Amino acid sequence: MVHFIYSLLIPFFIILSTSTVFSQDQTLKKYSPELQLLILNEDAVFRGHQFGDFSEKIRAIEKGILLNEDEYLLYEIEINKDEDAEIIYYLNKKDQITGFGLELLVQTSKEELLLYNEFNKYYTEKFGKPKLKTDKTLIWQTKMGYCIEMGETNKDGELEIEIEYIQAIPKKTCI
Repeated sequence: MVHFIYSLLIPFFIILSTSTVFSQDQTLKKYSPELQLLILNEDAVFRGHQFGDFSEKIRAIEKGILLNEDEYLLYEIEINKDEDAEIIYYLNKKDQITGFGLELLVQTSKEELLLYNEFNKYYTEKFGKPKLKTDKTLIWQTKMGYCIEMGETNKDGELEIEIEYIQAIPKKTCI
């Protein structure tokens, strides 16, 4: 009798888990190819990686050009023919991920605004309404125990959108 019940439950759980994965993939597919390229997948915190993953996993998966590998891994990827992004993996002394960063280097304020608004919409759909840290910085507190901070900067005439994934200290909020 118990085996019969399990045989009925297994297909149910397979369908349930498949529909969950499908809905996650569908969230990302609603957005531009640029955002999809930068997020890559929704299976983990960022680009298929979790806090605590070792740098070997990143090196095996990441397709960008490795620019730095000292205290952090810095990759550059091409978003399109005019814009690049820098992907940063912050590491501890054990060579494990402690944080993630994404810097979008854009040519025009129009492109900056489009990407900023699209990331805002994506993160809000996924994590809920953000908190305003400053007039140009938003923070999302996730249920998974990490924060995402996004801001726009203009350094020496270069337009940038900076996004950081930060582990929240237990029982503390991001702000």
